Amino acid sequence: IKKHATTAAIALGKPFGQANRAVSVLFSSITLFFREKDALLSENDALQKELKLMQASAALFRERLDEYEELNKIFSLASKEAIVARVLPSPPSLFFDTILINKGMNDGIARGMEVYYGDIFVGFVEEVFGGYSFVSLVSDFKKQTPIRLGELQTNVIGVGLGNGVMIIDFPRDFPIKTGERVLYIGNILALVGFIESIEQEESRATIQARARIPYNPRELSFVTIYP
Repeated sequence: IKKHATTAAIALGKPFGQANRAVSVLFSSITLFFREKDALLSENDALQKELKLMQASAALFRERLDEYEELNKIFSLASKEAIVARVLPSPPSLFFDTILINKGMNDGIARGMEVYYGDIFVGFVEEVFGGYSFVSLVSDFKKQTPIRLGELQTNVIGVGLGNGVMIIDFPRDFPIKTGERVLYIGNILALVGFIESIEQEESRATIQARARIPYNPRELSFVTIYP
């Protein structure tokens, strides 16, 4: 009887042992799954960080390449006497029609010098300090600049209105049209802007044209100064 009872107990114990092993295998599989999941998530985070670093490096490279091409263009247009200056970030208090450059008296900069952006005339040096200067654009409020209309070869005075705009008065029957180039004749023949609009009132003997500069002053990076 005892022998039969032992045999029966062993037989009954087998399903429980098999069940324990199955549970153990299942638990091990679940643990392995979560470990592999954590490893994949960590690897994905590392790849994301590496991708962001590569994107930042590519953007920096493009920025440096653009800067090189811009400098190359400036140097190809500039004469030996010209001084190339970097345009510094503008303080919040600085007017839109004024820029700050990193050259000053220590570099030979003086008030009244002409400032160019490639083949575009920007304006004149207004205030000079030891290592930096302020430049007033042609559109600076009430700034007067001698200019010429492209095709007409007519010399007139443009007056700054602010916000990248200058106004020019002409005789009532003057043949001017929108889109016409406005030029400055200084050290080099350079573009100032384009006629944006023309206003004519019956009571006035003149017509008034508005010209807009062809760039955003806050996006300038380098300029050329002529002594």
